[in-house]
Amino acid sequence: MLYTPTKVIYKPSDSFFDEGNIALRAYWLQRDSVDEHSAELIREEAARLTKDYTRTISCELSACRQPAGTVLAFPSIAAYEAHYEARHRNVCTECQRVFPSFFFLQLHIDEIHNVIMLMQKERGEKIYRCYVETCTKHFMSPKMRRLHLIDKHKYPRTYPFALPLEGNVSFEDQRANRRHRARAPMTDPLSARARKSTDSAMDVDQLASQMSRLTIPQSISFGHETRPGFSGKRPKFGSVFQKEKDLAEAASTSPTMIREENDLVGLTLGAESTRPRRKRGPKKKKAVMEVDMDS
Repeated sequence: MLYTPTKVIYKPSDSFFDEGNIALRAYWLQRDSVDEHSAELIREEAARLTKDYTRTISCELSACRQPAGTVLAFPSIAAYEAHYEARHRNVCTECQRVFPSFFFLQLHIDEIHNVIMLMQKERGEKIYRCYVETCTKHFMSPKMRRLHLIDKHKYPRTYPFALPLEGNVSFEDQRANRRHRARAPMTDPLSARARKSTDSAMDVDQLASQMSRLTIPQSISFGHETRPGFSGKRPKFGSVFQKEKDLAEAASTSPTMIREENDLVGLTLGAESTRPRRKRGPKKKKAVMEVDMDS
């Protein structure tokens, strides 16, 4: 809930203006004073007169109310204005996050809640703008923007680069985060290393058991054909040579087979010898043109 100012009318003689009248009178007296000592006396008298008018300034907004129902108080108007600028000025109406300036609020709306910008991001466009308002560069991801800010604009590495996403983190939230980290159990490095080695051994054993259950198929088919590419048992390496050796021994022990083979070779040679030869015609003589030298 944001603060909504309302118009209130006071009379000029109302006590509401007493503190301001004293401060204004002291200002003019200090301006017309002849030396620094007189100005110091005027300031002391003005502080004494306005002491009775000093009242506590509190933030009445629901976001600043304490669990017990008490309100957050400030010693001066300047402190209250600083609080209001930091906690209530730039607030996202969608997620109620607070941002340090309107520029970061606009970045948050564009990168988180703007549907058109999110569609541009899905198409691969650069939507993440640089944090420096005078820089017009855009980037594909927050990581690239972070590297640009560190390299080109010399931002410290401890800067909260997730500011457009998370907004301002209050002191109470920071304290809660520190308590959560303090309550987190510390991990012993030796036990962590032993647990890691045990997990690795279990993974190796599981992989070995899975590999032992694998089987090689008897046939492999390619494409849409039903006939397998390889079927049956593969011949042994020495079976081909053994078959050639058996044929050679059978040929040496069978003279009939040798004689038939010789007859077949002779018939082949005889057929080649009885083939009629092609007759060649007479060689053509080259015509020699005689040139009469006398003519």
